Amino acid sequence: KGDLLFFAYREHPDGASKARRKAATKFEPVCDFWHSGMQQHTFHMKPAWGGEKLGKVQFYAHTKHEDGLVPVNDYWHEASRRKRFHTGDARKGEEKRSPLFWVHETQVTGTEPVFEFFHEKHNEYNIHMGPPWQGEVKQRIAFYAHREVPSMFRDLRINLRRVELIDITATSSTRLAGMKINLGSLGFLNFSEQFQVFDAQSIVSVMVKQLFGKVSLGFA
Repeated sequence: KGDLLFFAYREHPDGASKARRKAATKFEPVCDFWHSGMQQHTFHMKPAWGGEKLGKVQFYAHTKHEDGLVPVNDYWHEASRRKRFHTGDARKGEEKRSPLFWVHETQVTGTEPVFEFFHEKHNEYNIHMGPPWQGEVKQRIAFYAHREVPSMFRDLRINLRRVELIDITATSSTRLAGMKINLGSLGFLNFSEQFQVFDAQSIVSVMVKQLFGKVSLGFA
């Protein structure tokens, strides 16, 4: 019989049914990211790719293919050394890469237009709702998506605000010696907004990452 490693839940702790949890994964936020090395925006679901900084949620899209949906792919444009994001076939000079998320080609109930914009200074094509950002010129309607989580899933959105973790302690031990370090406290005024996480899985993942970062610094 092995040693006890940890304790875990046999069932999902919030009591949600498997069907409900499966439905909740149908939609995820598509965010803008800024890649400082390439000097361009990218648009996809979390997490950030290497070298990127997370921006804001721009719209909600499907995570998997369903009838009536088309994929938004990322394309590499060699001449401009830029990534591009759109539906359909590769345009002139582009190389098609991977599908990132799925959207509607035509408007259906609950969706709004997502536009394609060109930013001359950055030589990039961006996709988002609403008016142009500074330096952009609106080109065309790219596709249709949800501005918010669709109403049938909206009750699953979690907005975690004030979080305080007091007197965090980390312990390290070997056969020869042990060490205990008090790492102080962690506090967040609006956790969900700061890290752009609004579901249980993402919140727990980011919280663990923050704690491990604190622990790593403590033992450095």
